[in-house]
This record gives sequence, C-alpha cells and structure tokens, in this order.
Amino acid sequence: MQRVSQWIGVWVAAMAVPFMATASDAPVDTFLAALEPYCGKAFAGEVLVDEPATGDNAFTTQPLVMHVAECGEDEIRIPFHVGDDHSRTWVLTRVPGGLRLKHDHRHEDGSEDAVTMYGGTTAAAGTANRQEFPVDDESIAMFRREGLDASVTNTWAMEIGPGDRFLYELSRPGGRLFQVEFDLATPVATPPPPWGSETIVIDGLQWTRATNGENIKWPEALEYCDQLDLAGYEDWRSPTLAELASLHEPDAAGGESIRSPFVIGDCCVWSGESLVDRPAEDGDETAGGPERYHWGFMYDGGLEYYAVHVFDDGRALCVRDPGAHQ
Repeated sequence: MQRVSQWIGVWVAAMAVPFMATASDAPVDTFLAALEPYCGKAFAGEVLVDEPATGDNAFTTQPLVMHVAECGEDEIRIPFHVGDDHSRTWVLTRVPGGLRLKHDHRHEDGSEDAVTMYGGTTAAAGTANRQEFPVDDESIAMFRREGLDASVTNTWAMEIGPGDRFLYELSRPGGRLFQVEFDLATPVATPPPPWGSETIVIDGLQWTRATNGENIKWPEALEYCDQLDLAGYEDWRSPTLAELASLHEPDAAGGESIRSPFVIGDCCVWSGESLVDRPAEDGDETAGGPERYHWGFMYDGGLEYYAVHVFDDGRALCVRDPGAHQ
C-alpha cells in the first residue's frame, strides 16, 4: 500500500542577513549596509522635484510610502506604495562588480504588468550615499516594444543621507528630473503587502505563494482553502493533483523542489482529490473505502501519494480560477 503516515519536517525559516560594512568596503557595500537598520520599517515621502512639471497626478495627490520589506544577503525589496496602488516594488540586487535596480510592477491579481522588471546596473562605483543605474539593454527593448521611447535614456538613482533621508530619482537627458524624498527619522504604519507578494498567476491559475504553515489533516486543508479570504478573493479551493504536479521543479532554488516563488515549509501538499475521484492502481490494498484516502504531492521526491484523512500528512496550498465569479 502506498501511504504516508508521518513525516518529520525541519524547516529553518530564511532570516534576513544584515549587510555589514567596514571602512575598506566598496561603496556598494556601504550603501547597502546603510539601509539595513531600516529593514521592516515604512516611511512617508513626498515629491521633491518634478521637472518639467506634470501637474496633479497620483504622485502629488496621494500618500507615498516606501517599505523596506525584505533584506537578504544579496537583495533588498522595497515596495513603493502610491495611495491604494500597491503595484510597485524596487528590487536592489548585489551583482558582480556593482548593484542592480529593477522595478517589479504587478496587477492587483498578482500577474505581471506588461512593463515590469525594468531598470539597470551601476556602471561606476558610486558613493556610499548615492548609486546610479543607467537603463540596461533588456529594459530598452521592453520600452521600445511597449511604445515608451522616452524611457530608453532613463537613469535611476538612490541616495541615503545626509541625515535621515532616502531619495529615489529618475532623470533623462534634456531636463527630465523626478525625485521623491522619504523621511527615515519617522517610521509610519506598515502598508499592505504589494500586489503579487501574496499570490501569483501561473498558466491561468491564481495561487497563494505560501502554504498554511503546518502539516494538517486533509479535511482541514480543504476547509482552509474554502474559508480563505486573500487578495480580495474568497473563492479559493484546493488544487487538483495535476495542478500540484505542474509546480514541481527538482532543481528549484530554495531546496524545496517547487518552482519559485512558492514556499512550502515541508515536503508535501494535499490536493482536493480522493481515491474516489482518482482511483489508485493499488487501491485494492487500502483498508476501508476509497473515500477515506486523499491524494497529495511530495515535492522533495516528485511523487504522488495518498493517505488516510486522519493523519497530518500534508499542507494546504490554495488556488483559484481568475475568471471565476465569487
């Protein structure tokens, strides 16, 4: 009989590793280290310069908040909230010889905007307080494809200090200059998560990025998804076994054998199917009726399994059909 009765999973949560700088460090290292004390905090900002003036727009009429949300060893993610628009995240990544800035733009359902992950990599050492990012070839191609020819000469910059200030800047030859300044001395309330951080759309399905966080029984997993209210939706469900298998990626980063950006925290996830829905080849060996057994997917082995619903043999990862009505 193919059955999983108990697994002991050890999950060490990824913890933020601070950037430690010394006097001999490169300017990039010192710049990143200067951001580390602000990790987890949010700060209000305002438009400092907008030339040539574009008049009233969301940046001048809505509250602006930056949130230093995630600080890893080589990457910092800073969602930039404009009122109720939570579509933007600045992604700073340490690369060989410098620092890269990308703009992750998402729709409210978590799907990528047509113009996303644009930016550039430092071409010079910069300073401990200021780093500049000339537009890269990938972004130029994207801008031209989307009819944004004015953006092909963009240079972005970020400054920290002097004093308790953070500056985001966009400039172009010919006089375009846009700057937003944030007050690092006064943290504000943490804003909602950026769009796409809770869910992601893959192959026409909207998924939660993380599981419920612990191994539970199959009925509990089903109930968890049925009652989930997330990202403005309440029509979540447990995935089919085939849908779970579609996420399997043996060489995925993170060691969980599930495609990025999903996080399981253990090996296994329940599906919404039982042996009634999907009979097993060795189903004649089960004790009791097939309705007592439910399918799951074991990512670390790439295997389908079924188990009796009274065992804590899987976690809940939820999915919905974006075109469905609630």
